[in-house]
This record gives sequence, structure tokens and C-alpha cells, in this order.
Amino acid sequence: MLGLCHGVLFGLAFPPFGLWFAGMLAVVPMLVAAARGGGARTAVGFGLGTAPMWAFHHQYTWAMTEAAFVPLSLYLAIFPGLFVWMLGSVHRRWPRLPLVVAAPVLWTGLEVLRGEVVWDGYAQYLIGHPFIDRVVAWGAAWIGVYGVGFAVVAAVAGLFPERWTRADAVPRIRTVAVKSFGVVLALSCVVGRGEPVPGAAGEVVRVAAIQTNVPQDNRASRSIDERLRDFREMCDLTRSAAEGESRPDVIVWPEAMFPGLALNAEAVSIEREAGLAYAGGVRTTVFFDALIALQEEIGIPMLVGGEAVEGLRIGTTAGRGVEVKQDAIYNSAFMVRGGVVEKSRYDKMQLMPFGEVMPYISRWDWLERQLLALGGRGLTFDLEAGKDATIFEVDVAGRRVRIAAPICFEAVFARQMRRLIQSGGVRRAEVFVNMSNDGWFAWYDGGRSNVVLQCRWRSLEFRTPMVRAVNTGISAAIDGEGRLLAVGPNSPPSGSPSRSAGVLMVEIDARPREMTIYARFGDVVGWGCFAFSIVLIGGSFRTRVDTLSGVAATPKDASS
Repeated sequence: MLGLCHGVLFGLAFPPFGLWFAGMLAVVPMLVAAARGGGARTAVGFGLGTAPMWAFHHQYTWAMTEAAFVPLSLYLAIFPGLFVWMLGSVHRRWPRLPLVVAAPVLWTGLEVLRGEVVWDGYAQYLIGHPFIDRVVAWGAAWIGVYGVGFAVVAAVAGLFPERWTRADAVPRIRTVAVKSFGVVLALSCVVGRGEPVPGAAGEVVRVAAIQTNVPQDNRASRSIDERLRDFREMCDLTRSAAEGESRPDVIVWPEAMFPGLALNAEAVSIEREAGLAYAGGVRTTVFFDALIALQEEIGIPMLVGGEAVEGLRIGTTAGRGVEVKQDAIYNSAFMVRGGVVEKSRYDKMQLMPFGEVMPYISRWDWLERQLLALGGRGLTFDLEAGKDATIFEVDVAGRRVRIAAPICFEAVFARQMRRLIQSGGVRRAEVFVNMSNDGWFAWYDGGRSNVVLQCRWRSLEFRTPMVRAVNTGISAAIDGEGRLLAVGPNSPPSGSPSRSAGVLMVEIDARPREMTIYARFGDVVGWGCFAFSIVLIGGSFRTRVDTLSGVAATPKDASS
């Protein structure tokens, strides 16, 4: 029941509910369970109680693979139960260690384990995420969202009555200090931040984000007629964005929305020479030619998501018709400018675990194929990870604005965003442009809103504004303080920011900023807690071994 209570409160803190204060209340059942002993049976029961919450927030995975839905929910339920067991074990070993220290250290260490280590990391639904609009979020520029989560748990632990510790073992002065510390942290979690301030004239870049509403299967089973229809709609939206009173400095299409075989010029040349065509005789280069014509028509630089194919080979095989092979395929962002697709492109570097790559498992092709056949709904993990953190540039009012273009879920991995935004502590870009395809969330808009929430944390951690151009939504504009400026499209037909096609036109403050402490040094607090947790748990195991040895030696000592 305590686990179920924690799950309900924790789940309410995140979209689609967004009751941030429930995130603080969710800590209490964990502390109570640990105070009641925190043994293995308690931990297992507590973890199972949280499983319905994890299942609710990951309901969209059912549309992709039923086989993974239950295992994913149970896997995520391990961590709250593990925290209860760890905290109980540490208390039994060091009963005088203040709860305000042990609880946030162990919780943050577990979040780092889940978010950065196991299965390449799953840094979603962290306890600090719901507090993006609270004063405590300002700490993200120094300590990141893991550090903010540390503060949230420390605030609750500081106010929690330590009844498991004898009163005479806790000096009054320390008790007063801990409670005062808890009150200060709790206030920082409760008090809200200010409203966003628009950038000054001459310091903004005007971005038009094209939001499409194409089903997630656009990369695989779409017919040529459907692709042509969707492409015409994207072109019409692009023209409407270019014909407004204030022309954008750059127009952005979502991830993988270019419907052709490849967008890099080398592969397109091979397609053209081979005369490659779809069923019905439509040349595969028709989309490339139309995109170039569109960009020449509007005269505005375009960032377009598409695939880059290297080592493309086209031949014929007896009885099997045309055969297309390649050495590598990349999920890429291209700059189309001056009537050409520029050679410099950004290839997605952080592939999405279980969406584009199977951590560990993808090292063995045979094992990967077996698991995909079991519950992969026709998925193919054929993408290669990029190697270069390419930065794009656009001219705005006579000055150069540098753009980092994380693709899809890269925007929720702080370590990848850090690679893009800085090198040696020197800023590499003034703006993030996140191109994404969130069609695989299907009906669940809570998942889409949760991605926007995490993108806000990346902007705050690196003091860098972001524009999102997303298939099925939610496109958004975020300032350098992590506050929402706009959610698009500007005029959606349905009145909803998701699952509708349209244009989000925004002005983003692109003035150069100093790099944050977090950008320079990374998750020092998070990894420090991870290391300290290992020490604490290792010490508690050592104590058990020593205790057992002492018990075994007692009869011999008594006889002597």
C-alpha cells in the first residue's frame, strides 16, 4: 500500500497531471517504508506497488510492442523498492547518519544508475523534473536536474520525524539545524519563478518550426501516394511560413520528414544515375528535386530531417529485380541553402535505446533478430551513430548565430547536449533546435508533454534557448531559463498543440551567454552521490559479514 501511495503521488507530479507538489509528498511513503525496517520483503512489495504508475506513464509502448510493456513497467518498479531496501540497510549500519544525508544521496545515486548507466540510461521521470517552475530549479545551471532532485528529497527528509533514532543520540542543536535546512529547501521547492522576458531587438533569431501530423510508420510502409501527399502539405506549410509579414531567418522540418531514400547529395547522384524508381514509375529523386526547388523559391535557409546513406549500391539480381545496399544509414539533420543541400550535416550521435538500438544486445546480430521477431512489430535497428558534433550557422542581421541540432531523444540526454553545446568549456552554439518525430507516442499526449518538460531542463542547465519542430507535436519555444515561450502550432486547427499540422513562428533570444558551471563540469553531484551510495551499501554488507563472524565465534569464546 505504501508503494501504491508513492506511485500515485509520483505519477500525479508528471504530465498529463503536472501536480508538482505531489512529487514532494511522494518521498514520504518511501521514508516510512524504510523506517519500518526496509527489508527485502518490504522492498519487493513497495516496488510492485509502484508498477501500475509506471505502466500508466508508458502505455504508449503497447502500440509498439506488447512484449516489452510489462517487463518495462516491472523494471522501472525495481528502483523505488531498491531505494527502500538500501535506506533501511544503511540506517541499520549507521543509525546516527542523518536521514537528510542518507536519503538524498541514495535516491540520487539510484537515479544516476537508471538514467546514465543501465541500458545506456533512461533519464526520464526523475524526481526533480516537475519542479522546473519552482525556485529550486535555478540550481540546475550549477548542479543539473540530478542535483535539484537531491534538494527535493533532502527537503522532505529534513522535515521527516526521525523516530527511528533515539532522542538522546540526536543532539538538539543538530535537530534544529536539520529542520531549518529542510524548511529552506522546501520553500525553494514551493516558491515559483518569474515570467519569461523577451529578447531585445537585434538579439533575436526568428525561427519557423513546421509541425507535421504524419503517422509513425512514415519511415516504413507509407505508399508513394501517401508520401507525395504528405510532402505537398509540408511544402505548403513552408510557403505559408515564408510569406508572412516577418520572414523567418531559418525554417525547420521535423526529424526524418524528408520522404525520399536519402538526402545527402552523393547518394542522390547514385539514385539518379541508376534511374531508381518507386512502384508506378515515380523516380526516387522526385522529393530531393522538389525540396531544392522549394528552397530556391522561398530563399530562406532550411534545416531538414532526413536520412544520409553512405556507400549506396544499386544493382539487379536475377529473379529479384533491383537490389539496394548500403554501408551505413544515419538519422541526420541537413542545411538546405542557396539551392543546394550542404555537405556538412549532423548525424544523430545518441541512438535511442530500444527504439534505434538494443543496448548490449545489438552487438550480436542473431540475438537482435530473435528479440525483434519476438515483439518488435517489424522494427529494424539499422542506423549508425554519428561521430561529429556538427554545428550549423545562419546569418541574422549581419551577425552569425550558431545552432546545435539534437535529434529526437538526444534532447533528454544531458550528457549528449553537453557534447553539442560546449567543448573545453567554450560555447559552441547560441541556440538548440530539436528536430523530433513523436508519432510513436500514439494517443498518449502525456508522453509528448513530458518530453517538452525535459527539454526545458536542458535549456535551463545550459542557459541556451531551444526551438522544437516535432512531427505530431508538441513543437515549442523555450527560453534560456527553461521557461515556455510558445507551444505550437500558432493556430492549430483542433485547438490542441499536439497531433495537428501547422507552423510555430517564434523569436528566440540568441545573444551569446557564458557557459554554466554545469556545462563545464557535468553531473558532479549526481556521480558523487552514485559513488557515495556504493560506499554506503558496501559498508552495510561488510557489517553483516562481521556480525555473522562474531556470532559464529561466540560459543568458542564462552568456553574459554
